Amino acid sequence: MRITTSGLAALFLVSCSEYHLSKDPVDPELPADAPQPDIEVDTLQVDFGVVAPSCVTSRDVVVRNVGDADLVVSGVTVRTGADYAVWGGPMTLAPGQESVLTVEFAPGTVGVSTDSLDIASNDPDEALVQVGLGGEGDALAEIVEEYDQLGSPLPVDILFVVDNSTSMGDENLALRNNFNTFIQGFLTLGLDFQIGVVTTDMQTAGFQGQLQGPIISASTPNPVQQFNQNTDIPFTSVMEEQGLDAAIAALTPPLVNGANAGLVRPGSLLSVIVISDEDDQSLATTADAIALLDAYQGDPALTSLSIVGGPTGGIWPCGGFLFGAAPVPRYWAVAQATGGIHLNLCQLDMGTIVQQLAVVAAGLDTVFPLSEVPADPGAIEVWVDGTPVPQDPANGWIYDGASNSVVFAGLGIPGAGARIRIVLGTGSGCMQ
Repeated sequence: MRITTSGLAALFLVSCSEYHLSKDPVDPELPADAPQPDIEVDTLQVDFGVVAPSCVTSRDVVVRNVGDADLVVSGVTVRTGADYAVWGGPMTLAPGQESVLTVEFAPGTVGVSTDSLDIASNDPDEALVQVGLGGEGDALAEIVEEYDQLGSPLPVDILFVVDNSTSMGDENLALRNNFNTFIQGFLTLGLDFQIGVVTTDMQTAGFQGQLQGPIISASTPNPVQQFNQNTDIPFTSVMEEQGLDAAIAALTPPLVNGANAGLVRPGSLLSVIVISDEDDQSLATTADAIALLDAYQGDPALTSLSIVGGPTGGIWPCGGFLFGAAPVPRYWAVAQATGGIHLNLCQLDMGTIVQQLAVVAAGLDTVFPLSEVPADPGAIEVWVDGTPVPQDPANGWIYDGASNSVVFAGLGIPGAGARIRIVLGTGSGCMQ
């Protein structure tokens, strides 16, 4: 018989009503002001929920001595011991001390199981404390884990590196037209953010890693309008797009102490976002860029570079030979090494691209560790705000067995405030 959650709770409460505190009369010969032990248990009932038979799950019960004399716990036992076991035996607790008892539930069969954890001590008026134990064994138990997607509590600093060659006119216009989507998520989350813009031109005076327009922040009167002005950049005749060199120059002296001062704050989450239809042609190596970003904030987890461009590899551009976007293996190497993402200019509209960039720049989680090991990873289902997400390493999720985690990528990354529901299947449910 399958028992619903409410049914299990009702049976558990009825069962627990049998358990009680055994109170012996206080010794009349003991002076009223004499030091006495006083036992305190953090809970009088433990609900283990639904667990598949043969699996083991555990809960902790904390025992404290809140009296002013030593508490001698002489016995810790489970009444029947059929489906439950306890770890932590007789002990002596000085005043103010506490100890943890670990109770395990391993249902032998399908159905509701109740028992009692009996704790005997020298407490003069509570010689025996009984903690009710309840759970249900169910081979068809659906194992579900749920999470909320939260933004970074850290300040967020973003450097856009925009290709201002003549072939990028349509893309840069689309970026400006969709920037409201990017900024709105930041404002909704209440993030402390800053945004700066540089170009991929490292030869023309006034570019070369220098910020275009002022730094944009949450206090900017009209951040969308200011971003449009900052990115409405004259086209360059320079044919070498040097995005990595531009980012390095923007983040290092002399610019970072001069024209770009204040762009990156100590301890902030730093995201570099390159938008280009050509691969990087910098003098710096990809290793140079990775090393700079990893060391920049003192913690590699705080920095990333993401690329919006052509394919990650190969020799052919996407979208046509003359008007498409070339492969971007150099940018992709840095993005992979620093935890950034790749978004394909030919496959996605700019509105979708901007939305995904906002997710990454805001420091939203992409890795969700599981507390239980799925028996069949192929049976995992993932839902975000009630919508199923496909198992897709590019724009969905994958299961990483090494870390026992669900990892999101691309368009599958849950947005700010999203509710993530991960169903591990049925009959798995065994704790690590």
